[in-house]
Amino acid sequence: MDFLSAMMLVITVILLSLSFPRIYGDWLSFQNHLEMGEREPLRELLADKKLWMHRHFCFAVLALVMAKVVEGTPLAEGAPRLSQVTAVYAVISLMLAFVESLFAQKITALLAGAQESRRNDSDYP
Repeated sequence: MDFLSAMMLVITVILLSLSFPRIYGDWLSFQNHLEMGEREPLRELLADKKLWMHRHFCFAVLALVMAKVVEGTPLAEGAPRLSQVTAVYAVISLMLAFVESLFAQKITALLAGAQESRRNDSDYP
């Protein structure tokens, strides 16, 4: 494996090793705020999840573009696996964006349900 492909593989492993503990920590935080009935921290967590979802998606798109560009340049001869490893990074980044979006949907549904129940409680005196 050439140097550039190895570096891209290292970046992919770093992405995974940093993302999984962060997502797990956010899940624990989500459960804690849910138990305590705190809504404002859940809204902040939702904004954070949306930001991470956008980041992962944008990096995936950039990685796909980079893989296609590398594939058609002379760099592909010097680093034949670079486009493949970059495509793997893009797929992993898309999967992380998907996980973040599912998490954000769960928080959104919970907040909408809480707001609906609060609205129903205020309708009845």
